[in-house]
Amino acid sequence: MVQIYKLFHQNSGRRKIRYNDFNTPMIIGNSEKVFGLKVEPEHYREFLDGISNLLIKNKISQHIMTDFKFTELIRQSCKLGYELSDITFFNEERYLDDEVIQEVKNALWQSDIDLVLGSLLEAIDNGHNILSITGDIQNINGDLEQMKIYSNGTISVSSKQRVERYPIIDFIIEGPEVIL
Repeated sequence: MVQIYKLFHQNSGRRKIRYNDFNTPMIIGNSEKVFGLKVEPEHYREFLDGISNLLIKNKISQHIMTDFKFTELIRQSCKLGYELSDITFFNEERYLDDEVIQEVKNALWQSDIDLVLGSLLEAIDNGHNILSITGDIQNINGDLEQMKIYSNGTISVSSKQRVERYPIIDFIIEGPEVIL
């Protein structure tokens, strides 16, 4: 069963978030300041409109991924226990014959993160932007799950059971300083 979550973070210095105010299933990281709220794609806009006052009142920001954040996540994927399996680019179908895109895909098949990063950085330098990355991660219960991370700040998790804590979302939202 695939669950989709929109990621958020609360700016520091604010009072503790009352999660039950959101009235929706959620996931959290290790920090109480980072979390994801379950969304249904067909009701995404209405969902955000419905919680906008809570977000503003609690100084909570929506998370968005950038190419830099994606590359740093890939760079640290071994430490984070994220086994990368795919990278999708915006308008990828138009560039399937692009040599650099093919190099990225081939490096993924070889499971060589350094080779993936080298090809990926070249693709980014050539104007390609990352839409999403897909990989497997072990949840806190020890089960392997597929997690797809999208540029719009949402993640999808294929899970047989409901898991509420994903330490990797601290890194996804706050970046490399989480590991330090």
